[in-house]
Amino acid sequence: MEQRILALVVSLFLQIAVNFANDYSDGVRGTDTHRIGPVRLVASGLASASSVKVAALISFLIAAIAGLVLALNISPWFF
Repeated sequence: MEQRILALVVSLFLQIAVNFANDYSDGVRGTDTHRIGPVRLVASGLASASSVKVAALISFLIAAIAGLVLALNISPWFF
């Protein structure tokens, strides 16, 4: 059961991190300035580029920690 939850946490936070990273990148480059679709954080001014970058890094860190715990849980002999 714990392994399934950890795998879910890894996949969920990787997706969140990639979404934040994409929003950051598009906002810094100005790609989403004239967007027709969902509101983007950086391009719309709802969040600063630096805060979105930090959110992406934190999400990647959570995914990495959960992935490491999952790897140790499945196969501890590797470490």
